[in-house]
Amino acid sequence: MKYTMEDYAVYEAPSAEATHAPRVPWAGFGVDIVLVLLFAVIGRISHAETMNLPGFLITASPFLAGTVAAWAVLVGRGHPRPGSLLGGTIIWVSTVAVGMALRALTGLSVQGSFVVVSLLFTGSFLLGWRALGDILVRRYSR
Repeated sequence: MKYTMEDYAVYEAPSAEATHAPRVPWAGFGVDIVLVLLFAVIGRISHAETMNLPGFLITASPFLAGTVAAWAVLVGRGHPRPGSLLGGTIIWVSTVAVGMALRALTGLSVQGSFVVVSLLFTGSFLLGWRALGDILVRRYSR
């Protein structure tokens, strides 16, 4: 009895994509985290609050939770890309929505003016770098 190569090909290795965890654009994640931290610093300074670590963490952590949650969902799903404007919009809305919900649940202030200012600042921060990146890529990829 003669054997062919097909007789021995009983195992097919998984594709490279199937063996790797989702790729996380760590630089983009880091930029978002730094910008949310900067938002918290600016907020504390503008209200003449002391810059101690516990106070800073109380201010920043609800918003960081929203940012991290959105990134986790986007990376897990693979679409839209977190670095895209659409992904950034989802991260922005999640940052503010989760941040405000956690503030309310923990008894911290959630006034309408604070929600508006939070939306404006985090929106300009989280969408601004993505928009600039899109402009630069289009300009220099021609």
